[in-house]
Amino acid sequence: AIDAVIISIDSLGNQEWLQSYGGPDIDFGQSIDKTPDGGFVICGFTASFGAGGYDIYLIKTDSSGNLQWQKTFGGSGTEYGYCVKTLSDKGFILCGSTTSFGAGGTDAILIKTDSAGNSEWTKYFGSTANDGVYSLALTNDHGFVMAGYTFNFGAVADDAWIIKTDSAGNQLWSDHFGGNGSERAMSIMEDASHDFVFSGYSNSYGNGSQDFYLARIDS
Repeated sequence: AIDAVIISIDSLGNQEWLQSYGGPDIDFGQSIDKTPDGGFVICGFTASFGAGGYDIYLIKTDSSGNLQWQKTFGGSGTEYGYCVKTLSDKGFILCGSTTSFGAGGTDAILIKTDSAGNSEWTKYFGSTANDGVYSLALTNDHGFVMAGYTFNFGAVADDAWIIKTDSAGNQLWSDHFGGNGSERAMSIMEDASHDFVFSGYSNSYGNGSQDFYLARIDS
């Protein structure tokens, strides 16, 4: 089986400890953040636990990587968790994709949990063709911004897709970016002027085939 892992390294790059998480099937860790108690939260996806297929996998550990609890989110289809952040209320916000719920095909999913990993709300974003998100960032207005891809909303092939929400996960706006080829936004941040910068890849622009794609968009 494949397990999710956390590896702690010191400032010189020497491994301090390694802990693995999962069950008898395939489990992936995709994102990690610190927690207020000195521990860690990791988000990924699991085929060992949950409702079937892959489900979003949320793991909380202590400061030494010892498992404290784990949660899954999903349905009978396929769910992937790609990014998690700790919030000021000690809860967590995580994003990814789902085929079990939403408007059809693959949709983006945004989940808010309490400090024990219990879901407080879930939001879906997308339309009938495939959409998903890989990354999220907290914004100065206490909302969220997500980066991913869409085949909907006028996209040609798949375009990079940016979604802005309020603190309750309600969509304020979304927009797509790209040309005639395939574009995906893989990571996003808010800059000091409250604009957004995303990175990913593009088949439409650059020197041919896939190229690095870096874009700044206004608020």
